[in-house]
Amino acid sequence: MLVDQSTVLLLKDVIQKEGKIRLPASGSSMYPFIQQGDMCQFVYVQQHEWKKGDILLFFSESLRLVAHRYYGKHHDKLLFKGDSNLGFDPPIKPEQVIGKLSVIEKKGKHIEINVAAAQLWKNIILYFPMISSMLRFFINHRNI
Repeated sequence: MLVDQSTVLLLKDVIQKEGKIRLPASGSSMYPFIQQGDMCQFVYVQQHEWKKGDILLFFSESLRLVAHRYYGKHHDKLLFKGDSNLGFDPPIKPEQVIGKLSVIEKKGKHIEINVAAAQLWKNIILYFPMISSMLRFFINHRNI
């Protein structure tokens, strides 16, 4: 989702004051964990609370809102990757992070991110990177 600088500031302000924001998902980079149209709830968390494998909402240099999996810090930049993407996103600054995914609403069902199935998927994605290429292959051929 492409946004402008004032929207980014508004989102940051709302999540800090209200503690959370809800946004619809678009795209296929987090497939199958997050799918087009899922409603995603993000909560405000401080940088020292981010852990490898968390899904964080951030804005890119081109002001695109992105929710991808956090892989860690390299120098002063943060590394992210979509579950079904083959490569990492361009590194970002910590100030570009808006919040952390806490709940996904799929077809009326609320899925807490800390449930066992979500944690299992996180570990599969983190420790078996070849899964990403299989997912991308599936997505590309499903759309034909």
